[in-house]
Amino acid sequence: MSQIKPFVLALNIFILTRSVLAQDGQCALCVDGSEPDMSLMSADLGWSCSDLNTFAAILKEGDAECTELQIVGFQDCACRSYPGGFCTLCPGGFSDIPDKSVSVPSTTNLTCGDILFVEENLLQGGCNDLAPYRDRCGCPDDAVCSYCADGSMPMEGSRFLPYLSTPDEPLVTCSGVASSAFGATEDQCDLITVAPVAVNGQGYCGCQGTFPSSLCTLCPGGAEVVNPEVILPSTQGMTCSELEEYIRYVTDEESCLAIADQSQICCNAVEPCPVCSGSFEADKLYEPYSLSCSQIGNAQDFGRPMTCDDVQTRFPFFCGCGGAMPACTLCQLGELPPDTNKAIPLLSTTCKEVNDYASIRLMEECSDEIASLSFDASSYCGCTGFDPPMQCRFCPDGQEVTNPSAIPVQSAGATCGYLEDFADYVRTANLCSAVQAFAIECCRDPTAPTSAPTVALPAVTLPTQSPSPTGANSTSAPLVSTDSPTAGFFTAVPIPQPSGATTFSVVSLSAACVLATLAATMGS
Repeated sequence: MSQIKPFVLALNIFILTRSVLAQDGQCALCVDGSEPDMSLMSADLGWSCSDLNTFAAILKEGDAECTELQIVGFQDCACRSYPGGFCTLCPGGFSDIPDKSVSVPSTTNLTCGDILFVEENLLQGGCNDLAPYRDRCGCPDDAVCSYCADGSMPMEGSRFLPYLSTPDEPLVTCSGVASSAFGATEDQCDLITVAPVAVNGQGYCGCQGTFPSSLCTLCPGGAEVVNPEVILPSTQGMTCSELEEYIRYVTDEESCLAIADQSQICCNAVEPCPVCSGSFEADKLYEPYSLSCSQIGNAQDFGRPMTCDDVQTRFPFFCGCGGAMPACTLCQLGELPPDTNKAIPLLSTTCKEVNDYASIRLMEECSDEIASLSFDASSYCGCTGFDPPMQCRFCPDGQEVTNPSAIPVQSAGATCGYLEDFADYVRTANLCSAVQAFAIECCRDPTAPTSAPTVALPAVTLPTQSPSPTGANSTSAPLVSTDSPTAGFFTAVPIPQPSGATTFSVVSLSAACVLATLAATMGS
């Protein structure tokens, strides 16, 4: 039976510190990528968690020494999860039992400390084999909340839940959410244990007594997955083989079929479609489709409405193909905007990024798309022959900006002077109101006393929900929503669709950029 051996582990680490650092598959103290609490100590090893974190990098992910160290990280260093494939004596991996030296009956010299974590494949009856020893070893009373109905840990603890994971955070694993449930109050329990989407999370995680819904299969007729290692967009890194298992637990048939439809690339032999014949920026992401330039040529195989010919016509400049010129630019005459790095207040983007997305439009779409922007990007970004519309006045009559370098609250770093200048380029009433909201902090009557009373500032709330394209059968959407100064800024390129084809709504660049059908079941 496998159990933690502190002395052996310490000796292995000491020896390995003299070895060459592992170059690939480096071990991490926290198995889920979270940060250990460096201020803590491991009582069994007598070393700080900071030292253990350093030593972990010497080990190779998946090796026995790494796995044992990751359990120590969970027990002693506040890591949020422990490695998959282990059963725990106490619910949630609780390890602070009164006396780890208490013997375990019907075993050969094993103690309670030895069976706190046991490899599942060593237990004939699975994790429940440990349940009879919980009271003897001093495990706490049953928690008020548990992820699995019987209080056990999920058997597929290392699987991650895409609907709880976000791109910028460590993946949320089944064991991680189960551990959180054991520490939850009764009021918090449903928030942790009930999936916010149409998926049986407990079944997917392998809780005992659960079964798949099997409402559909990833490939038609249950055919074999052809491209098991392809990583699918908008799934937080899930491969086709992982999605094949996940889809069995989707509990809504319409959602299940939608996921399968968006994952055609898993089931069909794919002929690569490069954006261009030469080199290009393979990793550059087209946010509305969550596809990189190395993937965008096969957009149709990923369930996106764009053919190889569409991509090779529209994307060479966007993807940095050598010598490619855009069909559409903010300057509208093939000229690139001079002020490419100029920031656009409140919209969290630059002239270059706006021009990149404009470049995907063909000439016949170009002028209408640029005209739909909520500010005059052509003049703002320095294009020759364009003048600002001067339709939005920043300060009220009789007031002026007295301190141009001041930075108002909630302006994302834009100074009063920058906001005053940007107002001259604003076209829409909505964006003008958003800019003018900062006038109360920036504008003063130059004749008023300098000790004027402080005025409470209103909260500035910018819209966050993107509208759908106008018209029942519309497949085109503006670069910037005319109803919102920020949301929906970069949208999926409008590809004409045949009658009855799926219409894709505006996709916000600032959001997770997940198509609505995937969002309904992935929760990304």
